Amino acid sequence: MEKNNQNAGIYAFAPKTEKQAEFVVTKLSIEANTLYDFIEKNKEVLTKNEKGAFIYFDVLKNKDGKHYAKLNTYKPEEKKQNETPKRF
Repeated sequence: MEKNNQNAGIYAFAPKTEKQAEFVVTKLSIEANTLYDFIEKNKEVLTKNEKGAFIYFDVLKNKDGKHYAKLNTYKPEEKKQNETPKRF
């Protein structure tokens, strides 16, 4: 997998104008073809469940206050069927 998502085509921006509604925290720009190519090369970034396949990004703020999107690679452990709940 590529070490970062710079080639994923996802860009985050803080709103630039004071006219922007204050509830708009971050704007995202997604370059569809670039994201598609990124997913094709890195299929392990997909999280699948009963609703479909998803790719997750976190929107962060660097030391200079600029926003950016970072690939979230957290994968929860799969639940085993018929697993007995643990007791304290």
